[in-house]
Parts: sequence; C-alpha cells; structure tokens
Amino acid sequence: MPKCRLCGRNRKLIKAHIIPEAFFREARGNAKKPRLIFDDPNTYPKQSLIGVYDQEILCEQCESKFQHLDDYGVQVLLTQFQELFLPVTYGDRVVYQATDINHNLLLRFFVATLWRASVSTQMFYKDVNLGHLESLAKRTVLTQDSPMPQHFSAILSRWVTDKDTAFATRALLNPYPSTIYGINAYRFYFGQVVADIKADKRPLPDILRPVMILQSTVILVDRELSRSKDFVAMVLTTEQSRKYEESRKSMKNSSKKNN
Repeated sequence: MPKCRLCGRNRKLIKAHIIPEAFFREARGNAKKPRLIFDDPNTYPKQSLIGVYDQEILCEQCESKFQHLDDYGVQVLLTQFQELFLPVTYGDRVVYQATDINHNLLLRFFVATLWRASVSTQMFYKDVNLGHLESLAKRTVLTQDSPMPQHFSAILSRWVTDKDTAFATRALLNPYPSTIYGINAYRFYFGQVVADIKADKRPLPDILRPVMILQSTVILVDRELSRSKDFVAMVLTTEQSRKYEESRKSMKNSSKKNN
C-alpha cells in the first residue's frame, strides 16, 4: 500500500487537489473546460474539467486537514473578493485593501498549496521544488497553531485586463520559481489573483512591507496583464493549443473519410 506524504503512513490514497477546484471552475467560466498553460513550449496545453489532482500524495484523513485552509483561500480570493478588497489611495496610486483578514490562515493556505505542489507528481507542478524547506512547510500544515516560520510570506497582485486580454484570465498558468528582490519565491495563479509566495529564510526588504500579508490588513496591487511576460506565454500557448486542436480534428476527419 502506498505511503501518504503528510502522515507517512501506508494508507489508501485519494484524488487530492493542490490548487482548490473552485479556482479551476472560475477559470472555466462558460467554457466546457479550463485551459491549463505550461511554461514548457514542448508541452501541449491541457484541458481539465475539475482541475489538476494527484492520487499519489494524500490519504483521506490527511486531505481533510487542508479543507478549512482551502475554504478560506477560496473565500478571500474568489467568492468574497469584491466585498473584501476595496480601493484606497496609497501614495500616488490606487491599491486594494482588505481589513479584518485572518492573515495567518490565508498565509497557511498559501504554504499548504506550496507544499502540495512541491510533493505532487503532476506535470503541472513540475517547477515547484521546495527542497530542504519541504519539511518545514509540512510542519506548518501539521501544526497549524504554531507560529508561522519566517521563511514563508506572500505578496498579492491582480491582473488588469481589457477586451483584448480578458481571455487570458480564463487560463491557468502552471506555478513556477520567481524572485522578489533576489529572494526565492514561487508564483501561483488563483483566478485573477497572482500570489508570489516567498520560500526563503532571508527576509523581504522593508520597502515591500506595506504589501506583505501582515496582521489583519492585506494590500493587493494591480498589474497590467498586457505588459507582462505571463501574457506573452498565454498568447503563445493559446495559439499553440489552437493549432494542435485543429491538427487533431483534421486527422480525425481524415480517418473518418478513409474508413
């Protein structure tokens, strides 16, 4: 019998989501399936009705330990996002601020997602590898009443789209390593919200303190999608997907004619 990656016991493993299914449903919109975009040009875009799950990491008992974290992440970043995040003037720009947020619970949701992605065997999460921090992230999930390790933090932003770029938010890019002022992090996508999750013992510079997830206030900044490298990847991969699907249809129709 396989071993659960969280409790270490030999138990029957179940289909476990890494990023909660609700975000895939949001990305799907009116389409039949959401499009999953990979940063590897040799990997064809995939479509998945309920997102990416892994049947090789968690038993049923351990899967339940993530439920309240996932529920809170979905609540803050999706179902109550518009009500929670309100525009405020910060310096010379407008940002979005949410008060009365349980910052500890939200940050643990990000760490729990990060850990699951790191231990996952799915191609969608192949670029997430916490290395020596994997065990620390695991302990953060198992001992949720303990202080949050300084290794983990997060900065949130949101895509700003127009009529020419709105289609891109209906796709989910695979998470990948990034840096914040030279500090190691991983970028995850939760619908229109982008989370840069720090995974590094070194602290983020003080200049970023206003936008870090701290105490009961969470600040989110806008990022223009059309000027981002992510948008270029979305466009290229979407076009690749279109050509791939057209090729499959052509081959299928040709096979029917020959039969």
